[in-house]
Amino acid sequence: MTTLDQIQFKNKRVIVRADFNVPIQDGKIQDDTRIKYTLPTLEKILKQNPKYLIIIAHQGRPKGEKVPELSLKLHSKKLAELLGKKVTLVENALANKLPQEKGVMIFENIRYFDEESKDKEKRKDFAKHLAQFADVYINDAFACSHRAHASTYDLPKMVEEKGMGLLLEKEINALSPLLKNPEHPVVLLLGGAKINTKIGIIKNFKDRADTICVGGAMGTTFLHAMGYEIGKSLCEKDKIETAQEILLSMEDQKERFIIPRDVVIADELKDNAVTANLPIRDIDYNESAFDIGLKTIDLFVEKIQGAKTIIWNGPMGVYEHKSFQNGTRKIAEAIANSGATSIVGGGDSVDAIHRFGISPGKFTHVSTGGGAMLEFLEGRKLPGIEALR
Repeated sequence: MTTLDQIQFKNKRVIVRADFNVPIQDGKIQDDTRIKYTLPTLEKILKQNPKYLIIIAHQGRPKGEKVPELSLKLHSKKLAELLGKKVTLVENALANKLPQEKGVMIFENIRYFDEESKDKEKRKDFAKHLAQFADVYINDAFACSHRAHASTYDLPKMVEEKGMGLLLEKEINALSPLLKNPEHPVVLLLGGAKINTKIGIIKNFKDRADTICVGGAMGTTFLHAMGYEIGKSLCEKDKIETAQEILLSMEDQKERFIIPRDVVIADELKDNAVTANLPIRDIDYNESAFDIGLKTIDLFVEKIQGAKTIIWNGPMGVYEHKSFQNGTRKIAEAIANSGATSIVGGGDSVDAIHRFGISPGKFTHVSTGGGAMLEFLEGRKLPGIEALR
């Protein structure tokens, strides 16, 4: 694939697909990390004086509707502040003319348009429409590259020059060695709520990882699959059969596939809840597990301290509430202090390390992609990357 250094941008019309999908609350951007991560690419292009620079991005999942709360107005203001340049918001990406032929522009939420992700033919027509504005296409949105959308997959095929931004290049360079020859012992830590999104990486790393540790609601789903009472704990009951298949495939290597030994339970999910640390066999039908317990933390930390390569995706509990932060915090701190090659991904994991005040610099690589990172590590070809070849 072509890198940024191999392209001349002077006097050219440039489109950059970026990932500006940031947390917003009360009409304010809560964390502008994703916007800042794209700045090196944008600044490198702008230094060469392109004719203009258009940024394509999205916020949330408006599903083809113009949802005011998901507008990129806040993003355009934040980007102007960070770049120190005027940024014009182009509200109608379907218009045949741009409001200007110079400077920096950002198209309004690309997912306001049904054509971005729906029918293949509509996608192609939309991409053809967008391609009329570009001489060069750059993908710097790793987190969106597992989607075969108009702006990530079809558009680059229709632009004469195309390449990857600095952030996308960094992601590929950080994750690729994990699929080839990672240094052992390799420890894979998976949390969060859904097994379905992580089945592929479990299967792909079943023989690559020395230890796979599972926490969060994923952990309670596996416990339920083993016949334990999990009370009112979050559980993917429609994935019990899948969990049982994974457990069966690891039957002869149980010591390598570690699920919670104990959990933190409470009657309700809130800060300062009354909690108890219980062995998994003692969970009552009326209780809910919201975090991994102390013995499980110690076991996971022991594996982390002995690792040379660590991959972490997904929190160990409901870390947003103080009563249930301990598992995720202890795991994050252990990885940060491990000295191992450490890769962290998934929006919640990244949010957790920021929330706990742990510097991202303590990890080898903090991925901007959740689903994209998982699919990459499954060994799957990501549409947004393949379209750049």
